[in-house]
Amino acid sequence: MLHMHEYRLQIILAVLLLLILCRLLRAVLKKTLEIKYVLSWIIIDICLLIIDLFPPILSFLSELLGVQLPSNMIFLVAIILLFLLVFSHTVLLSRLMETNKTLTQEIALLKKELDEIKKQH
Repeated sequence: MLHMHEYRLQIILAVLLLLILCRLLRAVLKKTLEIKYVLSWIIIDICLLIIDLFPPILSFLSELLGVQLPSNMIFLVAIILLFLLVFSHTVLLSRLMETNKTLTQEIALLKKELDEIKKQH
């Protein structure tokens, strides 16, 4: 029979992941962060929680993808999830840069119009 101390790391990780998930959801509910910016973090957290709570999933994925050790599979999953996170943030940053450029141009045009109106009066 397995004792509780053999699951200590698994329990600690599950608690930490649940605390992180609660913190993320709380930030969304308090409107500190928007859901669209936190969604990728929530998905990663839930994926890690599932892998932590159901270790056979990790072994199954390892065998399916031909990864020799489940610990190597953890690194592969982490790299893939981080890649997706960085990519989604890059897309977001690109959109924000374009919006910022457009707003700057609009402000410049409005200032020019305002200066012309002031000169007329």
